[in-house]
Amino acid sequence: MDYDGQTQAGTPARTETEYAGVLIEGTLGRRFRADDSRYALDLFGALGLDVWTRDIRDTPVAFGLREEYRVLYGKAGAAVVGRAGPGWWARLALGVRQPLDVDEDVDEIDASNLTPGGEPSLFLSVGLRPRTGRLGLSLYYEAYRFERSGAVPSTLGPVVQPESQADALGLRAHYFF
Repeated sequence: MDYDGQTQAGTPARTETEYAGVLIEGTLGRRFRADDSRYALDLFGALGLDVWTRDIRDTPVAFGLREEYRVLYGKAGAAVVGRAGPGWWARLALGVRQPLDVDEDVDEIDASNLTPGGEPSLFLSVGLRPRTGRLGLSLYYEAYRFERSGAVPSTLGPVVQPESQADALGLRAHYFF
């Protein structure tokens, strides 16, 4: 994945990164449907924990490093649900995600507990699910927007996580209870 960042001194740095992580999210909602309607409106809220590691490769102007992130977030949104053909349901969801607690650790420079602030961001998903099954698939877009962290002492001197943003497109599998 492409990485457009900067050194602690502000020098632009472009390189490649690798991500690995896990996301756990619980959602509660309420469905509203008129008796004669083929469509329903879902209003929902969610609480999630997103944990990932980012390996940033070396560049000619900066050494690479490994960052570990933990983001506790809340979500609120609405979705329109309707029939998408015989035996299938389709769902279009839109909402906002707000990081509640953000922690970042960088072992290579002994900087632990960088805490960039979280700003609200949008999410969107389009999904399909069989009417009689518990599994579903969705295409999604999600974003994170982080404010600059406060300075943290390290072996290299004070370090900060600059303002940053991440946008993700993907395919997600769901299990419905």
